[in-house]
Amino acid sequence: MSSGVKTLSRLLLCAVALVAALWLLFIQIERFLHHNPGANRVWFYDESDKKLYVMPDTTVPPDNGGERAFVVEFGGKNGAPGDRKIAYLLKYTPELKKTLDETMQARAAGTSFNGKVPSRDGDYFKRNTLVKSVDETEWHPENTPEGRNIINAWRSWRGPGGSAPRVCPAM
Repeated sequence: MSSGVKTLSRLLLCAVALVAALWLLFIQIERFLHHNPGANRVWFYDESDKKLYVMPDTTVPPDNGGERAFVVEFGGKNGAPGDRKIAYLLKYTPELKKTLDETMQARAAGTSFNGKVPSRDGDYFKRNTLVKSVDETEWHPENTPEGRNIINAWRSWRGPGGSAPRVCPAM
């Protein structure tokens, strides 16, 4: 292969890589500019009424007696809903909920939040995020062995014909 062909091949490869990188950057910018907090919906569960309901994703649990519910479903072909089951419930301690509520209020008002916002990956956040299965009464921090077991238990569940569950989006 001549040096001219090699140079042309390298330039073409660089051009393709540059176009791909610019395309990915464009997609990220589009997502950022068009993100609408609260436009997405999530499941909540009212333990006293034993009913699932849908709330904006900006709702901080617990909210009016309901906790965030992670729901999975079995079956359901061609977009039809399958049998739903609550994998686990989630809420925050009063201290963390207060901080998260204040953060959301500041964001909604278009102002900055002056308090300290804990990292979702940090120990404080995980220690103050509580989980439980629907039939339990005791809440567990998500970073404990009990909490991790609750969060992951649904992955071993099987539906009719041995079908694996899949996360059920709130509509």
